[in-house]
Amino acid sequence: MTTANKTPPGADPKQLERTGTVREIGSQAVWSLSSCKPGFGVDQLRDDNLETYWQSDGSQPHLVNIQFRRKTTVKTLCIYADYKSDESYTPSKISVRVGNNFHNLQEIRQLELVEPSGWIHVPLTDTHKKPIRTFMIQIAVLANHQNGRDTHMRQIKVYTPVEESSIGKFPRCTTIDFMMYRSIRTQPRFLNQLPFVRRSLGAQEESWTVIGVMDSSALSVLRRYLEEENSYLFSFAYQLRLH
Repeated sequence: MTTANKTPPGADPKQLERTGTVREIGSQAVWSLSSCKPGFGVDQLRDDNLETYWQSDGSQPHLVNIQFRRKTTVKTLCIYADYKSDESYTPSKISVRVGNNFHNLQEIRQLELVEPSGWIHVPLTDTHKKPIRTFMIQIAVLANHQNGRDTHMRQIKVYTPVEESSIGKFPRCTTIDFMMYRSIRTQPRFLNQLPFVRRSLGAQEESWTVIGVMDSSALSVLRRYLEEENSYLFSFAYQLRLH
């Protein structure tokens, strides 16, 4: 009888973050669970500690619901599982679903796991291999190893591509009016609070310049653009020091 190969661990997500090509957006979402044992809930899933975990306390499927306030581009889910520690609590079959709300979720990935010990990377792409845009992600544990009833997950991270964010899609300022007002500068202390912006734009230590627009009408357009596309950048826009 052939034994299935163990699920190989993926890279530590922090390595992905250091490349500047993705950023973690789990903090922008509202998280909920189908059930949990007291003291083993969402906080443990999101505390960056591989020694803690969510433990379900109910019947299968066990659900993790991740809901965003606005439609959000998502590229990758990273889930940490540890069969060596969790044994029969370790998921063996996981379904990933996306949609606008609980009533129209559609499965886009189903994973079969064999004794995983490490990070599991789940690409969230459409039929054209582009990152999906969604209001909600649901992770469903359909089965555990050794027919275990309840499940453990130790960490879940959600990543958006930096190149697909408002920065990457910023419109080219080619009109005469736009070219007259094309510098936006901010002080280094603000850059220190936003390392992903700094990396993606190649910012210098002393100042930071982005092709942008400074007249009042164009700035209004910029603000609306940021508000619609990315609430994080919209809040950041108010910290800009204009010259």
